[in-house]
Amino acid sequence: MFGKSGFSVGGILGDNDQEKNTSTGMIAMSVNPFLWRAALETIDFMPLNSADQVGGTIITDWYVNKNIKNKRIKIMAYIKTSELRSDGVSVKVHVQKLESGVWTDTYTDKKLASQIENNILNEARNYRINSSNK
Repeated sequence: MFGKSGFSVGGILGDNDQEKNTSTGMIAMSVNPFLWRAALETIDFMPLNSADQVGGTIITDWYVNKNIKNKRIKIMAYIKTSELRSDGVSVKVHVQKLESGVWTDTYTDKKLASQIENNILNEARNYRINSSNK
């Protein structure tokens, strides 16, 4: 499931985690489907700007937390491998601050990026465990 909108990635991922043959018209994934799904669901509270499942890139739009109105974040997640590995995902969190009515770049939040990476990895591991129990 993708976010709260109900868009299903089950069709994208297929019934299993194996790559599909492009000559048959099916989607070939070059990234790990568990990491891909976990990344999408981990950041599903943010508006999505683009997602390239073959390239493994997910980019959100800017997100403002209703409780912190003078800062906004944008997340870029990269799934780098077809295997479920701890170094298979990389996240960057860009933060902007509102000053005098203008959004200005301030920094990249490495701590938050690391937390998001860990959440993605934990969720992907859970998907893998649950898929093997079926």
